[in-house]
Amino acid sequence: MRDGCYANVSKSLKGGENKVNYTMSTIMKNTDQIQYLAVVGNTQSPDNPSAVVRRILTKDNDLIEYCTPVNSWRPNADLYNLFIGLDSRGWAIEAHKAMQLVNSWSKNWPDF
Repeated sequence: MRDGCYANVSKSLKGGENKVNYTMSTIMKNTDQIQYLAVVGNTQSPDNPSAVVRRILTKDNDLIEYCTPVNSWRPNADLYNLFIGLDSRGWAIEAHKAMQLVNSWSKNWPDF
């Protein structure tokens, strides 16, 4: 199983023109840890993934969400397999790299 990237964050949502600007401090209030994975296929790399998956750990919840270049964050508990090593397509990435990808992708997301 690959080690994940954990980050301590606090809530600070910033909206602009119906898009969310994701930053290191964006994710959720009362977050203890966030782990990010880049999902890659045969022709991709962690620098150019097909999706970013995040696992948000709090004392009350374990939330798993993903986003793609064309879709904003969506919950999907089935992606838990990536975090426990049962699916080899997930590669741990640093929080700042995940946010760079998400910020560039969010320009293509449909308006909320």
